[in-house]
Amino acid sequence: MKLPEVKKLVEWALNDYQRARNDDKLLVFIILHKILYPNSLPFYAYEKPNIRIYLTDLAKFPSFEAIIRARAKIQNVEKRFLPTDETVRRRREQQKKYRAFATGELS
Repeated sequence: MKLPEVKKLVEWALNDYQRARNDDKLLVFIILHKILYPNSLPFYAYEKPNIRIYLTDLAKFPSFEAIIRARAKIQNVEKRFLPTDETVRRRREQQKKYRAFATGELS
């Protein structure tokens, strides 16, 4: 799957599922569900949503890192679909400061 397609899926998930803005695991789950079952009910319509993934399905999926990086770019660079949880927002801001310090960008 090409990166522009991954970004579109991530934008769709962040727009439709606000909880996914705070949780990368949930974001990945939503996207995998959408890829496997594109015409089914949204995952939250099920009491206990499950995904059964076969090895043959793996080629259909983008890497989890690509999904997470697309989310980070949308939230950190484009400043869209920001986290709704204040704790998550603060933690990500602290991580950004630490990375800047560790790479020498922050004096």
